[in-house]
Amino acid sequence: MIDLKSWPDNNAFRAAVNKTPYYKTIAIELMKLDKRGAVARIKSGRKHRNLWGTVHGGALASLVDSTSGLSTVPHLKDGETIMTVSLQVDYFAPAVKGDVIARGRMVHRSKRLARAEAIIEDEQKNLIAKGHAIYMIFSVNNNDQAKARRSR
Repeated sequence: MIDLKSWPDNNAFRAAVNKTPYYKTIAIELMKLDKRGAVARIKSGRKHRNLWGTVHGGALASLVDSTSGLSTVPHLKDGETIMTVSLQVDYFAPAVKGDVIARGRMVHRSKRLARAEAIIEDEQKNLIAKGHAIYMIFSVNNNDQAKARRSR
């Protein structure tokens, strides 16, 4: 688990995020994170292609979820984390080759929920997809984990 408090040290946080197994599998790279939002990319290759030779929509949805979710990190309090409750992605054009770059930002935060959005463009700045997500905010500590186990 990544220490979310480390995010102001952008290089260390980026390195930790980029080493997570899922990000390595999908080849998502967090490029920037600050209070205004997050920027990430997929250097698309053969493993991202669908039957028609374009970047698979699932990979793009992962990029929307990841970039939107990361944009909430600077706004979380100590001990808080998030979980995706809902994700909506609209696709506008196929991503044919090269990098796809997502820019995410948090739109609203309440005590228990955060809403964030992201846009994905190709290297030529063509709009590929737009999406938004709702995240549940919760605290991670031993008491919460014990309660979750008991409620199963």
